[in-house]
Amino acid sequence: METKGFVYIAGSGPGNKDYITVKAYEVLQNCDCVIYDALIDQELLSHTKVGCEKIYVGKMAGKHYASQDEINDLIVQKAHTHQVVLRLKGGDPFVFGRGGEEAEALIKAGIDFELIPGVTSAVAVPEMAGIPVTHRGVSRQVSIITGHVKEGTIDQHVNFQALAQSSGTLVFLMGLHALPIIVSSLLSAGQEASTPCAIISNGTKESEHVLRASLGDIEEKAKSDPLCVTPAIIVVGETSRYDFRSQAQRPLSHTTVSIVGTIDFNTRMGTLVKRYGAHCHSYPIVKIQPVHQETLEEKIAHLQDYTMLVFTSRNTIRLFFETFYEKGYDLRLLSSLKIAVIGEATAMYLKDYHFNADYIPDVYTSQALGELLTKVTTTQDRLLIPRALKGNDVLSTILSAAHRSFDEFALYDTVIDFPHPGLCEDDYLIFASSQGLKGYFEAGGQVSSHTQVICIGPYTAKMATRYPINHWILAQEASRQGILATLLEGVQHAKI
Repeated sequence: METKGFVYIAGSGPGNKDYITVKAYEVLQNCDCVIYDALIDQELLSHTKVGCEKIYVGKMAGKHYASQDEINDLIVQKAHTHQVVLRLKGGDPFVFGRGGEEAEALIKAGIDFELIPGVTSAVAVPEMAGIPVTHRGVSRQVSIITGHVKEGTIDQHVNFQALAQSSGTLVFLMGLHALPIIVSSLLSAGQEASTPCAIISNGTKESEHVLRASLGDIEEKAKSDPLCVTPAIIVVGETSRYDFRSQAQRPLSHTTVSIVGTIDFNTRMGTLVKRYGAHCHSYPIVKIQPVHQETLEEKIAHLQDYTMLVFTSRNTIRLFFETFYEKGYDLRLLSSLKIAVIGEATAMYLKDYHFNADYIPDVYTSQALGELLTKVTTTQDRLLIPRALKGNDVLSTILSAAHRSFDEFALYDTVIDFPHPGLCEDDYLIFASSQGLKGYFEAGGQVSSHTQVICIGPYTAKMATRYPINHWILAQEASRQGILATLLEGVQHAKI
């Protein structure tokens, strides 16, 4: 019997990776094949699992890598060779996304699938530019029109007379190339030349540009504005005069930051720096791969042989407790154990599993943790230390020198998956681990002369000395807050 995979048809949102839905993101992280368009945020592709097949089928104005029929056939074909296929489209699949045609093809082929709505750029892009598509007392309706037509010109397919007579907001998607026809058609249909308009290029992205003008002069202004480029959305109507974006200046406004680490770290670090106004690029190139599952289960089954658990990262906590609960062990097995962690952030994460750390070093390094453990334990204690396969040996060296008894075993490995790192030209490049830094440069990554590298800790900084980095800074503390403090200090110093 022929095996068929499962297909998801999902929208990735308006352009910026931050606005993909939770559901689509979860599928992206676990799919075996992703078939994607030109308008998705390319950074999303680095969030796939190791071995995921990535296929580009994008369409831009005048350039088609594949016809829609070819894309339909490709989706069906991949559903026969992969267990989970993600068809990832810009915006929402059913708002001029031709998702319906792809759904029809899957129905015809007898392949099971699920639709995942996306945040449509028709609403999100104007909103991020401070323009509401509806506003009480101003606009009670919105019309969404595609500026791209298969044959002829837009005025042959759209009832501009009806649009001009409406009192609502008009949103034209993919319409910049048709701007002259849109303007002339609306004016000919009776739209006032003084009607406010806006053209939003690269909406929701760092390079976003908003051109505001009246309907009568928007065409001329667009021609003379080099930043008015595709992809662009045209908004026509009274709400276009508004700019409801916050006017507050944040400490990291106009600062660009790239982060290299795991998905978990990058998500938390990115959220933090963006809260302070930074433009953030995330490269989760370090993938966590569990190893030695049998060893972990054996250690858990004999926890009574130990007096202390030592966690050196969030990953060790997560993988330990996932197995602990999955196998149905009794929490009382842990009741007699002391728990030590490498830092405050790890201790906070431990609380998610309803445990408090007994010991936390003042400095969040393996060196400091090892020195603390030699003070709070005796030669009668026995420590269980799950760790990363490629981690440093500082902790075990210190414990061995102090004649402490411990069992150290690898719980996970770090796999580097970064095929096209390119040149980082952001203001700051953050490395969350020595393995991530090594992987970045060995994959061909480069750092521009003006980019400052921030290393989370001394072992990462030591690794940085092996590569062509113009200038690196050691974070004030080996934590997200320590990196943030270093960023804020660096930006403040640059302003003086």
